[in-house]
Amino acid sequence: MKAFTIEFMNEKVSGAFRELRKRNLLAHKNFLCCSKCASTELYEVAVEKNKRGYVYYHRQDTADIAKGNLCIRYCSAKDDENDTKEIGNIVVEELRKQGLEPEWNGDPSRVIELNWKVVE
Repeated sequence: MKAFTIEFMNEKVSGAFRELRKRNLLAHKNFLCCSKCASTELYEVAVEKNKRGYVYYHRQDTADIAKGNLCIRYCSAKDDENDTKEIGNIVVEELRKQGLEPEWNGDPSRVIELNWKVVE
């Protein structure tokens, strides 16, 4: 497991999220309190703004950053499992472009995880 500062990880995840926005996806950090609330709101906004889908982590996920773990969630605005899987692949690709090592088994019902050893 690689070791990074929290600031380094935030910079890299922010970079990936900027790129995801260029790919017609909503991408939000520290968004709302939980998965249910965030997914509900982001789905509505994605449909309204004609976005392909959305990517986010919520406040509960943010609490785990200090422990070296971040779960990134994603979904298609079409309610299509294949499109959701493709969005997951895009998220993994953009995280890797930032030099990160996301863990994901390709299952569209699973989160994408980032794990690292926290250093000061």
